[in-house]
Amino acid sequence: MSPDRRDDDLERRLRDVLHDSALGQPVEPDAIERIHAGARRRQLRRNAVSSLGAVAVIAIAAAGIALRPHGHAAVIAAASQTPTVTHSAEPSPSSASSAPAIAPSVSPSTVPTNSNLSASATSSAPGFQPVSVSAVSTNTYWVLGRGACVVGASCAAVVEQTTDGGKTFKRLGQLADGSPLPPVPSDSGTGSGTTVHDIRFGDGHYGWMYGGALYATRDGGATWSPDSSIPNDVVDLAAASGDVWAVTLRVVGSSESYGLYHATYGSGGTSAWSEVQLGVTFSTQPRLAVTGKTALLLDLPSTGQSETFVIANGGASYSKHAGPCGVQQQAAQDVGSLSVAGDGSLWALCLSGSGHSSAEFVSADQGAHWAQSTFPLVTYLIGGVDATHAVVYDDRELDLISLSGGSPVGSPPNATSAAAAGFIGFTTNKVGFLIAYVQQTGNQLWRTTDGGKTWAVVTF
Repeated sequence: MSPDRRDDDLERRLRDVLHDSALGQPVEPDAIERIHAGARRRQLRRNAVSSLGAVAVIAIAAAGIALRPHGHAAVIAAASQTPTVTHSAEPSPSSASSAPAIAPSVSPSTVPTNSNLSASATSSAPGFQPVSVSAVSTNTYWVLGRGACVVGASCAAVVEQTTDGGKTFKRLGQLADGSPLPPVPSDSGTGSGTTVHDIRFGDGHYGWMYGGALYATRDGGATWSPDSSIPNDVVDLAAASGDVWAVTLRVVGSSESYGLYHATYGSGGTSAWSEVQLGVTFSTQPRLAVTGKTALLLDLPSTGQSETFVIANGGASYSKHAGPCGVQQQAAQDVGSLSVAGDGSLWALCLSGSGHSSAEFVSADQGAHWAQSTFPLVTYLIGGVDATHAVVYDDRELDLISLSGGSPVGSPPNATSAAAAGFIGFTTNKVGFLIAYVQQTGNQLWRTTDGGKTWAVVTF
């Protein structure tokens, strides 16, 4: 079934749960609005973030800022929880240790209304709504957002870039022929074959926007060109160290399947895409992460035991390990999200089919082994900080967790009311991003420079 139908089914299941007499309590007056907030959140991650997602996504260079040979790039959105490569990245002012480029994948799970995760709108760009973020260093990142919108349809795409950590931004972007960028779905729109909802960069030059269509840049986002060489819709993308990977959705009649494509990028632009053969057909969307030249897919097949695919050599070789979700978490029926932390470790969020339980796992060896956190609250989104810490969004607030527990994280100053977090991802073990959906004022981009302990609203 299509992502829209899956979201509708999930919303119906939530309605059933809310009205289940076995709960032993009346339905809260704002319950249906919370369902719709969750639906908007899922749409945001799918159409604007990653994925953000997720929704949807962050990138950081594997060289130039003393990064380890991990390089994940691009949204958290998102998320959605994405990719990068190597080029002139500034030295990290906050971390002497190397850090990978990030590419978290964002889950399509429901996120309830949150009365604590919030901030006031401070953007100086009227109507600008950030939907996806991609960083190639602690100072250089791009933000894809919505400009003017047609209600229920789409919005003008806006790309903002900073090279000084968000102190100043410049607006970029047009197609190579001089025409405007492809549109971004509105919050109430469903997107189409011409819209984009996520942005990813591999380094300071090469980047991609994707959704119903795929576009590439080789000049840091100044101009973009359509890329129709992938035959299916791109639902997730990550790049690092000269390799770019894309998870695609193929729909044939009433059936759908997911695949993985690979290309290289460099002085000649992006090469032709080729499908990676993994000997399996994915019936649900696998979560993608990239560290250096290695891609990782986390899948939960119908058998109920998740699998981690570790893919190298441009897809020519791969290995497979048991994943954290499923058998290891008895109620798990979905891989919520996969996030590359600032030190290259992996954090996975496993969700139950009912959405009433979750578990967080971390791997320091590219998915070969997983350790479970004992954080007790239900979480809906995760962003790895390092091998021992992650930031999660639970049903009420942000929390900074470890393997042994967690504690709440305060909202930025001038907090008002936020409905959901759309993406959490870290560029280093200090610098990270979060996309918040704030009631009445729309999306905001938050940034942390202390490992998720405190956050500030990014102004444009």
